Amino acid sequence: MGKSVKSYAKNMLGDENFVKAQGSNFMNVWIKKVELTGKIGDIVPEVSETLPVSWTQKRDILLNLMNMKDPNIGMVSDAS
Repeated sequence: MGKSVKSYAKNMLGDENFVKAQGSNFMNVWIKKVELTGKIGDIVPEVSETLPVSWTQKRDILLNLMNMKDPNIGMVSDAS
């Protein structure tokens, strides 16, 4: 994650913006190149709480996918 943030800051051509939904409104968020100069400290990614973290959660999701009998999922399990 740290390498990608440093690379992003180094290769920016100019200021960039994106729109973030905030309830029923939208907010413009600006990433200004001039504010990305200097040394980058510790980088910690935001983790979604909906992602499975434990081995048991991951196993349960995999078993649910296998029980769906979807032909696309079956092709993946047959390939291994």
